Order: sequence, then C-alpha cells, then structure tokens
Amino acid sequence: MKASSDVSLDVNESNVFNFQVMACDGLWDVMSSADVISIIKDTVKEPGICSQILATEASERGSRGKIIVNVSVYSFFQASGS
Repeated sequence: MKASSDVSLDVNESNVFNFQVMACDGLWDVMSSADVISIIKDTVKEPGICSQILATEASERGSRGKIIVNVSVYSFFQASGS
C-alpha cells in the first residue's frame, strides 16, 4: 500500500485552497496526481462535483477497479492584495 499527499494548490495567484483526495486504486491506476490536481483546479469553485468528475474521468479512461472518490475542500479564500 502506498500513499502520497498533495495538500495545497495555488489556483491562480489570488485563490488558494487546501484539499484532500481519498480514492481507491480505480482512480490512481489511470490518473496521476497531476491529472487529479488539474481537474480539481478546474472544478474547485463547485466542490460538490469534484468527486463525481474524477470518478467519471477514471471510468472514461478505462479503469477496471472499483472507483470510489472523496474530495474534501478545507478552505477557499482570496489571497490578500488581490
């Protein structure tokens, strides 16, 4: 079993958020951390759909495993000076 963490991401220099992705191999077998971050970056303003979009993308990429995805967004704020 392996685990890695991508904790924080700067969306566009003015929006910053922290998130956690918990997912089965069905996601990680077909997507890299960079792929997942890219999708979250595009959907973070609607956090309720991040998990659904990631699961759909894994399925479309041909995942053969169980696809269970949970994305938790802990904070989303405008950086000062923006």
